[in-house]
Amino acid sequence: MSLFEVIDLGDETGQPSTPLEDASRNYSLISERNVTLLVQEDIEIASDILEVAATSENGSSIDIFDTIFISDDEGPSDNSSPSDGPVFEVVGTKRKNRSPHSKSSKRAKKDSSSVVEHHDTPIDQVKINGLLLQPQTNVQLRYGALLSDRTILENGYFLRIKRIFRRREVYKNGAEIIQLWLHGSLFRRHRDLDGILPKTAGEVALLQEKVDVRASDVFNVREIILTNLLGRDSVRKSYEDAKDESYGRLVCRWKAKIKDNINGNTGMQQLGATGYIRRLTETEADPNYRIGDKELSKIWRAIPEASSTIKNNIIKPNISSISLCEPVNEAASSKSTIGEDLEIIDLCEQSVIQTKKVGSLYSPIVIAEDQKASLFSNKWAPRKRCRRRRKYTFGDAFCGAGGATCGAVMAGFKVRWGVDHDEAAISAWRSNFGRSLGYQEDVHEFVSRNSKLTTRVDLLHLSPPCQFFSWARTIPGKNDEKNEASFFVVPNTLNSCRPRAVTVEETDGLIGLSRSVGHFKCMLGDFTSMGYSVKYAVLNAAQYGVPSKRKRLVLIACCPGETLADFPNPTHFYSSDPFEPMPVGLQRAVTLREAITRIPRFSPDHDIEILETVAPSSLKLPPHEWDQPFRSTIKCGGGEYNLHPSRNRKFTLRELACLQSFPIDHLFYGKRGEKMRQIGNAFPPKLVGAVMESVRKHLEKTDDEWEGGGVL
Repeated sequence: MSLFEVIDLGDETGQPSTPLEDASRNYSLISERNVTLLVQEDIEIASDILEVAATSENGSSIDIFDTIFISDDEGPSDNSSPSDGPVFEVVGTKRKNRSPHSKSSKRAKKDSSSVVEHHDTPIDQVKINGLLLQPQTNVQLRYGALLSDRTILENGYFLRIKRIFRRREVYKNGAEIIQLWLHGSLFRRHRDLDGILPKTAGEVALLQEKVDVRASDVFNVREIILTNLLGRDSVRKSYEDAKDESYGRLVCRWKAKIKDNINGNTGMQQLGATGYIRRLTETEADPNYRIGDKELSKIWRAIPEASSTIKNNIIKPNISSISLCEPVNEAASSKSTIGEDLEIIDLCEQSVIQTKKVGSLYSPIVIAEDQKASLFSNKWAPRKRCRRRRKYTFGDAFCGAGGATCGAVMAGFKVRWGVDHDEAAISAWRSNFGRSLGYQEDVHEFVSRNSKLTTRVDLLHLSPPCQFFSWARTIPGKNDEKNEASFFVVPNTLNSCRPRAVTVEETDGLIGLSRSVGHFKCMLGDFTSMGYSVKYAVLNAAQYGVPSKRKRLVLIACCPGETLADFPNPTHFYSSDPFEPMPVGLQRAVTLREAITRIPRFSPDHDIEILETVAPSSLKLPPHEWDQPFRSTIKCGGGEYNLHPSRNRKFTLRELACLQSFPIDHLFYGKRGEKMRQIGNAFPPKLVGAVMESVRKHLEKTDDEWEGGGVL
């Protein structure tokens, strides 16, 4: 058995080398006691090689721990001279003679790999391979670098060192390992992230905040700048591109939390069911390379400065106001206008007046009575200045019959427009949201034809057709090419609407199917190429009050300068395990019985038709359970699961709409097949309402922190 195993240190480009076949590299052969060791010229060898006998005194065999460990001993020892280079150490272990295939041998091998003791000793600085390493030093890692969790890295990884330490580990079999480790933040080049970030030269992304890497895997020192500035030329110069690979400055603007697909998995295993890619904030950027988040948001959205009548979001006397010291009547309130279609919210702590939309004869101001004190006394009059907040606006691309729009109204947004190319769907949308503008055209034509003043909104929702990426798609569809092309309108739509936040809803097959995950990565790349941060998660509609076990892939994005909103916490409990206890604070999932038995008999689209015959394929399926959420996805064509629990009729359109959590009075338009398509394609309003309410609260919190009161 050889006493040594040669470590492949790689060449200067980070690629693995083949020393036995590469004649251009200079190597030396050292022979010691019939043992040959292949060593590169720039590596120094310990003067004394550990002598190991073939057998011990008691007759047991001796194995060698076939690894070369690097020590950072800087001072001279008794039998060696001082050196800046690494020193090889070999550890000997004892093991009894066993059959290599016996169960006891396998068990002993597993037990011997367990660490029973380890100790970390901090080190201020160390010199490895001629490189001086210390905290805050940025280094490039070799191809095949090893992390502490035994993960092997590929090309394009970098580390910002935060701490250096020597780790001593003792195993159950008596082996003792001493290695030098680096603790810090892990970066990777954009070009090696499968297109989820722009493939810009010299750009890296922060993947993990805390990792441990072997010090022996470092082969170069680099400069990495963390910044939240827009524009590549603001940090990096063009002449650095030529020397980018080995010496150029590296720039980091993004932080990502995704599954690093080192093992080449497929489907959802590539990125994981949840993750995010976001821009660095002002506090995370390096000094001299940062800009205020509020200022960055204004620059991106091209927000002009406040008008002369409003400064620092304080209402000036030249604007019509309401006196709190005089009685308020309807005539006074009808003349009090602050702005067109603006909702004024009094944010003073001592304010007790609740206002509705101002500037309309039909929206008088309502005074909340206080039994303890008079509203109009000077004691209770607001003494602090009030901020002005407008209602956040909403635009719905691929709006369909209005599932997402319905959720936006529930969440408190003001709907500005909706667009869809389908005539029946946009007619249904107009019938439910008549005060907003509905456009029957493709989204690309809409953003190209209309000005930014028309399309600009605070929250934009995108739901491109998802049939091409659905789990239920087994054969090619006639509109597959058109549906697939609709995914590539994201950059133009973002550039036209300039929203502060974006929500996207799709089938979970987009991230779960191998044929679709490439499109999902492309969508992430479209958002990041426009500077938008994005996070994604697969949500179960039953956990948000929808009487259907429908899983949807939901994305939340935000423009530069904004921070990402969190996904809402579940409000209802659902589990396939009947014995799993319900957590405290959650309601039980809405059942099929609760959803459809309360529908008034003469509601629209609620015509009950008793079937004379039932398809045999439907009878083979288990019936729907009354006291469980609807277990199937509502398909546009109905499908085999479109059978009432009584098994003598189909679900009515109104019942299917209620299973999607639509209000009972929500209208649909067209023939039965068109209405079925509108219901099946809809984003469940209760689910989207929960998501958008979380976004609205986050926008309000951000505005309060910026003291902007929603003026952005």
